[in-house]
Amino acid sequence: MARRTKEDAEKTRDSLLDAAEVVFLRRGVTRSTLDEIAKEAGVTRGAVYWHFENKNAIFKAMHDRVKLPMDTLFLELTSGPDPLAGLKAMCVHVFRTLETDLHARNVFTIMRLRCEDSYCEEGGYTQQLDAKYKEVQQKFMRVFEHIAQQHPLATGVTPEFAAIAMHSFVSGVFWDYLNRPGAYPIGAMGPQLVETFFRGIIR
Repeated sequence: MARRTKEDAEKTRDSLLDAAEVVFLRRGVTRSTLDEIAKEAGVTRGAVYWHFENKNAIFKAMHDRVKLPMDTLFLELTSGPDPLAGLKAMCVHVFRTLETDLHARNVFTIMRLRCEDSYCEEGGYTQQLDAKYKEVQQKFMRVFEHIAQQHPLATGVTPEFAAIAMHSFVSGVFWDYLNRPGAYPIGAMGPQLVETFFRGIIR
């Protein structure tokens, strides 16, 4: 019985996060309310508070549900014997995920297009995103330092420069696809996009 109760609780929590995605996409984060999220999930407002302290907590949990698997994948792919192949594989996977994983695409769309500046600033997410940007840059730079030991970087390209270029490339593709979802087959085009990018920074 206890196991069943735990499973039910986890199912309700996931339903609330799914509902939050729908409501945030429809109304934006600032204008969305807990009542709307509860109604979308088919539960009471009390059920929302049982799982989440407030809207900020829902927003963070929704983001973490997508973010954590990506962080794990990055570590797995880039810590192997061929970090260059791992980094390429990660980029291709991310682009395919953007096209095929509705939850991931919804959350990235909310973070980039439906999270109003005022909410992000008041909730501290602007600072968190800035910190995350610096963290990602450092991760990419460390990977490129390892790559440079096996594959010479292009003339004038340092691990730091490569990390900045890498982040700009991935972010640019993300932004373009989220603004025009389905405009082109990003999953199928991913490998060629990635290879074209890396030809510019690896000799």
